[in-house]
Amino acid sequence: MVKRAQAAMEYLSTYGWAILVLVIVLAALLWLGIFNVGSRVPDQCSFPPGLTCESARFLAIDDSPPAYNGVNLREIKVTNHLGETIYICYAECRTGDHAENAITAADCKTNGIRVKVEDSLTITNLAQFGGGAPSDPSIWCLLEDTNNRMQGAPGDLIQTNVFLHYIRASDSAVGNARVIRASVIARGE
Repeated sequence: MVKRAQAAMEYLSTYGWAILVLVIVLAALLWLGIFNVGSRVPDQCSFPPGLTCESARFLAIDDSPPAYNGVNLREIKVTNHLGETIYICYAECRTGDHAENAITAADCKTNGIRVKVEDSLTITNLAQFGGGAPSDPSIWCLLEDTNNRMQGAPGDLIQTNVFLHYIRASDSAVGNARVIRASVIARGE
């Protein structure tokens, strides 16, 4: 009976130490974030064929007075591969599948930024697009069909759409500008 008890104690102490080491290793891996899949999601920015999204950055503000909180499109860099010069005249950031604003082709031709084939443009605010800067030129990311800002904090994964209003050089100045949508996933800064 004593030998059985001694064997049981040796078994428990041997495997007890092994289990303790395993728990410590797992705790260390959890602390290092090895099992946090969300932290390894790569930034993504994609337009349909014709425009290439080189990069997108968001500023997530959550520590100011509430009127200034929200997610702001800090910059988006696009390259024209449409085969002809285009004029980009407006940018909006929002959830949902449709742009909220309509820009006329004539305004786009007058106030748009010319982007030749294979050239790039970095958009940082609405003041870039002539026609008088709005009182707040920031490109705030809005919730679908509202003027409410998306909320987020630095380090949060931001998933939204960026709509660019543009015309091709060969377009007439009648009607509205074209709209192209980029699907964007990036971490807030």
